[in-house]
Amino acid sequence: MGRRYAAAAVVPTGLVGVAIGWALSQPLGPDSGSIVRVLSLLLGSTVLGFGALGLFSRPQWTSIAALSAGWAVAEAFLLALAAADVSGRRVWSVPVPAFLNFLQNISVGQIGVATLVCLIVITGVAVAAARSGAEWSTVLVVVLAAFASIARPISGHMSQQPFGSLLDVFHVLAASVWLGMLLAMALSLRSRRDWAQTLPRYSRIAFWCVVILSISGIANALIRLRTVDALVGTGYGHIVIAKSLLTVILVAGGWRLRRIWVSRIGDHRVREEESFRHAVIETAVMALAFGLAAALATTP
Repeated sequence: MGRRYAAAAVVPTGLVGVAIGWALSQPLGPDSGSIVRVLSLLLGSTVLGFGALGLFSRPQWTSIAALSAGWAVAEAFLLALAAADVSGRRVWSVPVPAFLNFLQNISVGQIGVATLVCLIVITGVAVAAARSGAEWSTVLVVVLAAFASIARPISGHMSQQPFGSLLDVFHVLAASVWLGMLLAMALSLRSRRDWAQTLPRYSRIAFWCVVILSISGIANALIRLRTVDALVGTGYGHIVIAKSLLTVILVAGGWRLRRIWVSRIGDHRVREEESFRHAVIETAVMALAFGLAAALATTP
């Protein structure tokens, strides 16, 4: 249980990222929904991470079920906030007919419903597998979690730009796998041998995630901001700068960890506690970037 609490450090650091984004983007800061959004991003990334991890190790169905259920709750609340925004009312005062119309006829509502259906299916499958002890593949989890992760971003800011949605798909999935797999490892691996078998494979996947994340992030910024003035003179640009600097720090830290951690782990020279500590620290810093991303998504 103590280890789960330690791995949950991603939550406060994610919220700190949102707070930093709010401070950098004044007077037109992100809306309050960014707090729920970062929780949804963290939960979704971890579900996707557990799904990806389950493709080459024993699936952790109980964890997948609990996390996907929490993700569904966060997405449902975001859906309610979006309906309130469209109707110009407070979230608790949206009439039922207006909410149903939002779900049926507004694209954001339709996307939200599709996302919730995916998460309900993941939760149901995971519960069934956990109760029956079935050794099912997690391919369905990966596919549905990937769709649910990109559904909202591809209809956001960048959907109005050429190739914007496609860039967002690559960016979101790369970030989610990078964080989610490492967090899933921190929550599930329990021995030196487990880390020695899993970490080198994750390291190779993480390398390509960083490459894709960097290229798509730079392209996104160039398409959206276009000028240096927009970068340094707007709240959106300030968050982009902070997120870029944090990404550079993460890449540098990852390169150092590759030398002092991954290179030694194959020889079983790294204790399980040390691997867990490295994973917790790295994912906590990644969550800070996720908080900035959540703030960025709701900053005009």
